[in-house]
Amino acid sequence: MGEKTPNIRIPRETITLKPGEIRKISEDTFVELKGKNLVIYTVVEPLKPCLRINDRLAVCVTVSKDPGKRDIILIDVERKEAVALRSVTELINQLFKRGLEFEKITDVIDFVSEKLLQLCPKRGWSHEI
Repeated sequence: MGEKTPNIRIPRETITLKPGEIRKISEDTFVELKGKNLVIYTVVEPLKPCLRINDRLAVCVTVSKDPGKRDIILIDVERKEAVALRSVTELINQLFKRGLEFEKITDVIDFVSEKLLQLCPKRGWSHEI
């Protein structure tokens, strides 16, 4: 028997996707059938590469010179220095060492995680059919 083409229920509409087909389902959402996985893409506003944490610190997330890698950079404006960090954990440790409170650190981590996801578009949410 041939493979069954799944139907996807969207409010007020049912669409049928063929493998590899991408279909726009709303102003900012697309779906694609990859094998047996339904992949949903959402278009988001691009984030600025840097977030100003306070008067003294900023964090930037940018594409690295190495393919597929990203750089997390902590900038100390007061000292006029920048530090490249290898991980989000290292960023958290640096922010605690510099006296930031927990709530501010969670805001920074939210920004960094959104930016990392934005810079890695091939990794999306997929749902089994």
